[in-house]
Amino acid sequence: MRCIICGGTSFSIRVCDFDKPREEQLKYSKYGECCSLSCAFKKSQRLVANNGYTKKTYRVSPTKTYVVQIPNYSHSVQKEISNKSEQVEQATETLAEAV
Repeated sequence: MRCIICGGTSFSIRVCDFDKPREEQLKYSKYGECCSLSCAFKKSQRLVANNGYTKKTYRVSPTKTYVVQIPNYSHSVQKEISNKSEQVEQATETLAEAV
């Protein structure tokens, strides 16, 4: 698998995941589909540029707060999420009827 930003194949992998298949290693990589923090940041900035962002404020102490830009999902990702939530609701209803 290659980084979706730079095409690199050197991913940061946890030591406990060395014996797992490559796909599973990448699934639990701390940078997700990106090979490094810089590529993950580039991906975030591209998502912000293409889809906009939502501001969220995190209070980490009584005197410190951080304001971050969280990229909005593209419409296709939002559709996929809503489809999955509908499937879960339908399965729950079916299970409730069966009981």
